[in-house]
Amino acid sequence: MLHRRFIRLKALQNLYAFHIAQQANYANALDELQAAFQPNPLDSAPATPAEQALAQAQALDLLQATLTGTQPTVTASPEVRQAVAQAHSSYQAAQTKDWRRLQKGLDQAASAMDQAWIRMVQLLVTWANWAQKRAERLKLHPSSTSAPTAAWYQHAVIQHLQADKAWAQYVHQHDADWQPYAQVTTEWYQKFVKENSQVQQCLTAAAHPSQATALWECLIKGILLKEGEIKAFFSELDISWAVHQHIVKKNTKKAWLALKAHSQKGINLDELSVTAGWEEARQFYTDLVTITWERSQELEALMVEQTENWTADRLVLIDKIILKLAQCEMKYFHDIPIKVSINEYIELSKI
Repeated sequence: MLHRRFIRLKALQNLYAFHIAQQANYANALDELQAAFQPNPLDSAPATPAEQALAQAQALDLLQATLTGTQPTVTASPEVRQAVAQAHSSYQAAQTKDWRRLQKGLDQAASAMDQAWIRMVQLLVTWANWAQKRAERLKLHPSSTSAPTAAWYQHAVIQHLQADKAWAQYVHQHDADWQPYAQVTTEWYQKFVKENSQVQQCLTAAAHPSQATALWECLIKGILLKEGEIKAFFSELDISWAVHQHIVKKNTKKAWLALKAHSQKGINLDELSVTAGWEEARQFYTDLVTITWERSQELEALMVEQTENWTADRLVLIDKIILKLAQCEMKYFHDIPIKVSINEYIELSKI
């Protein structure tokens, strides 16, 4: 179950992105109108600069009236109306696409976090395969001075995942395989596992069956979630990694313990997902962003009523969205105490 503070943060981030996209869509519509009235050298009687300026002014007036649902202040020619209709259609199509992206914002975040924790567990499986092959090679060459890697690859969870076809399919389903990054994972293994004596000592202890979370502590918490080089890799895959990594850490440990408990008989892997049992969280997110956007003008008017010597257009966009979300929650989400909403959005404003 996702914490509501995280959901509020995703609503804030995604509404901000939607506002920025809306501004870009409007700018694109203006560019489209401007291009529609550029002089065509092939015309037998090209428009004069004054005629172009008049047409562009009419187009801008008509577009703004169309977007705001008001009456245009001037009468536009048929050519201008056609150009505005086309620009408005492009704007609406872009807005619809961005709205769908906003609605799916929490799902996309959950998908990214699921991919991350699955990828981390799968990296342990990948490293275990290499460690096992190395140990087998050392057995064939007993004169080697290199000490064999600790037999952590014999851990029950690792052995279960190595043989589990359902896990392999789950990894593939979430595009969490390390094959495209074979070189970098080899480098990490050499640098952070194989040649690190402290890690080797930790792995020796982690191999004991009684150590339920030692392997997770040693490799996932101690390396994957700590080393800057690896953290940078996950940041490149997920632009919101700074926020998501805390949930990934928690979910990875939960999944590891569940896999340990069910290593003999298997487990429904979907139960390990970040989204497991999150219908309420998804509904909260959807309602919050939808109502905030649909009631945006109402909430902004309420905001202006409560400010002195300050207009709404002087507020920074991110602050304005925080205030709208807070007002929306206090006004329309009656199951949440007002004090809780106030405290939550004060905390969000500090991030």
